[in-house]
Amino acid sequence: MALVSTRPDTRVGHFYPLHARFNKTLLAIYLKNPKAKTYLCFMGRIYFASDFHLGLDAKLKSKDREKLIVQWLDDIKIDASEIFILGDIFDFWFEYKSAVPRGYIRLLGKLAEISDQKIPITIFTGNHDMWLFDYLESELNIPIQRSPITIERQGKP
Repeated sequence: MALVSTRPDTRVGHFYPLHARFNKTLLAIYLKNPKAKTYLCFMGRIYFASDFHLGLDAKLKSKDREKLIVQWLDDIKIDASEIFILGDIFDFWFEYKSAVPRGYIRLLGKLAEISDQKIPITIFTGNHDMWLFDYLESELNIPIQRSPITIERQGKP
């Protein structure tokens, strides 16, 4: 879905350069009147993921799963408008006041990169995330939801 905004400071989604994917009709309108202060915006997809259980070797080793998750995040950041991670990212995460668990640097780096690109990421805690405190919020600007919430997107709850 594409959107035309006449105010560049309107932040409904993310603004992309003209080479991004746009609705052909809106692109035609823009090309007919390029001097108008019209900006095109691609309204991306909303992605959900859960139950990575990093740190637990299963069918795939934890590090191999982490690499696949990072690749997936890299692929979706192109058209993501929002990402929800629905619990159990780690099989066990115990966060201390001034230290975090060893490992998962690829995933944490990719989440930081996506967050820095202003793509909202929200993490909901699962039963393996009870010791997930404020590290992701304070360091990566990723809010942690500890209880269910209702969110409205594109007019639908």
